Amino acid sequence: MITGSADKTVKIIDMLSGFKIFSTLETSDAVFTLETVYNLTIAGCGDGNLVVFDNDNGECLYGSVFFF
Repeated sequence: MITGSADKTVKIIDMLSGFKIFSTLETSDAVFTLETVYNLTIAGCGDGNLVVFDNDNGECLYGSVFFF
């Protein structure tokens, strides 16, 4: 299960191991929308950024996650 929230994170939760957090991915602003395609998660943020994460290792593949 993958969730996005206003605390500027996307969390990947492993339901098979008792809903433990598998990975926490940081974004640039609150997450308003998520889409998962194969092992990629695409998150639309409140500041207009679009970020793409690799679900397997938590790496940001596209987009800006810099903090000012």
